[in-house]
Amino acid sequence: MVIGEEKVSKEEIKSFISAENIFFIDIKEIKADILNNFSQIAKIEINRQLPDAISVTIQERIGLAAWCNEVDCFVIDREGVAFERADLESSWIKIFGDRQLVNSENIFHIMEIQSKLKEISSIFI
Repeated sequence: MVIGEEKVSKEEIKSFISAENIFFIDIKEIKADILNNFSQIAKIEINRQLPDAISVTIQERIGLAAWCNEVDCFVIDREGVAFERADLESSWIKIFGDRQLVNSENIFHIMEIQSKLKEISSIFI
């Protein structure tokens, strides 16, 4: 059973779980493989469900802004993790500059500024 997926399909997640006996699967290895292959997934929990099932609960990243370099833009989450390509014409708040500056603290400040602008002047960015 897979819960929490939107961008990554159940079939893609299930393809990483191949053992027929739930006691022979390496849960830590499967978690690492899934997280390494799907940058959209922020957290994953895998549990054995007796007698013969595996449950997988995933938490996908939520985009807050786009970080843009000279060529492309990427959707970033609240930690500043880039997890998918963003359309240059998208409505994301766009952050230009050094990738190292895109971190959780700076993302927090940007979202705080956006919220204050909405609150005091009805400006939506």
